Amino acid sequence: MAAQSGTKVNETGISRLARAVRFTAWVAAALGIFAGVLLLPAYAQLLTANYRRDCLDAELACAEKLIEAQDNLIAAGQTDVVLTQRLARSQLGLVPQTELVAIGPAGAKPRPPAVFSPQTPVYPPPPPGWIIAMGERLVRAPLRRGLMLLAAGALFAAMLLNTPSNKLG
Repeated sequence: MAAQSGTKVNETGISRLARAVRFTAWVAAALGIFAGVLLLPAYAQLLTANYRRDCLDAELACAEKLIEAQDNLIAAGQTDVVLTQRLARSQLGLVPQTELVAIGPAGAKPRPPAVFSPQTPVYPPPPPGWIIAMGERLVRAPLRRGLMLLAAGALFAAMLLNTPSNKLG
């Protein structure tokens, strides 16, 4: 028996649950698209900025170690005569007049004692590339506009599919 216009159709609990699940699924999809379009570019920029900050922190730590080592070398050079002579020989090529120096074949100069060679900074792992790529893509106006229209369509579909069938006709 078909329902007549203006009469109330008996709804079972299962059909109400099915409509609620269908409505929730469409709304969740629409909100997921909205959230992705609006938040992913900003999140990608945040990850990139944090990565750059961490890289600069690593370089700063290495520079601070180098400054500390050079300060120690300067402090030791003021009191250690042998260190001062060795630095004068290796860095400036100065030799006391009372000594003879044998010069071998051209090669690398020996490093003076107590000279600190800075280590290369240990950089943190970069952020996931797919997040950065998607964030850059979602900044483009046509794609952004298309996804926003898709999300609005999903919300409209959720509202349209949630209306009872007897109200449509």
